[in-house]
Amino acid sequence: MRLGSKCLLTVCAIAPALMLAQVPGGGRGPGGRGAPIYQLEKGKPIDNRPETKPDDHSLWPNQTRAPYEPSGVTFTVTTVTDKLVAPWAIAFLPDGNMLVTEKPGNMRVVRADGTVSEPLQGVPMVHFQGQVGLLDLALDKNFAQNHRIFFTYSENTNATDSHIVVASATLNQDLKGISGAKVIFGTMPALSNQRFAANQGGRIAIDRDGNLFVAIGDRAPTPPTDYGQQNDTTIGKVLHLTPEGKAVAGKSFLFNGASHSRGPCDQSG
Repeated sequence: MRLGSKCLLTVCAIAPALMLAQVPGGGRGPGGRGAPIYQLEKGKPIDNRPETKPDDHSLWPNQTRAPYEPSGVTFTVTTVTDKLVAPWAIAFLPDGNMLVTEKPGNMRVVRADGTVSEPLQGVPMVHFQGQVGLLDLALDKNFAQNHRIFFTYSENTNATDSHIVVASATLNQDLKGISGAKVIFGTMPALSNQRFAANQGGRIAIDRDGNLFVAIGDRAPTPPTDYGQQNDTTIGKVLHLTPEGKAVAGKSFLFNGASHSRGPCDQSG
């Protein structure tokens, strides 16, 4: 999937998309921005940019310069559909169908033949702006039995502020909607949609015990804030949560703030 585009590609297309970002082209834009130029000569360092820390010296030449090694691997990219709007995440269902989030707030099922469903019913209203909206999704470890899914999205808390929330729901058997959607965790504090709109994160990974790792961005503007270093916030953190949204016991730091679990999501709009 190419974020922010209208194309959903097969999973084999993800790797080449990442690789293409590493090949030469484009140079660096004004002020050092843009993609760096890498060289692709076998055995020679890929990255020849100056050290970012001039007083840090290597123990031997090219210690920190990885050499280029051609892989010889080729890829075939197949477009499954171009009918999606800003797709953000894919979860592959046991039957081979794909559950997909669209950042503006829709969740759809995409079949292997490219057929795209109507928006699923029961998805809560999201705050869609720039980098945020309806974000990641993941299947419960026991999805085959309980059909539970987890997803993240940006939620308005008032007319000016928002935060990232983690929600759970049941995917209906007919694949036409989700039911019982509820927020199991809400990050805090909620911040201004104008000044702190970017870098909000939202990725989910399920561990072997069925608990969730959720990456939350620091929402840092320019100049940046230090929310990520403050232990009385859940911004700029990797959260380890149970499927009910509680902190997993035995970790090095347990957030002592109020529980942010609550009842069914607002499904208006």
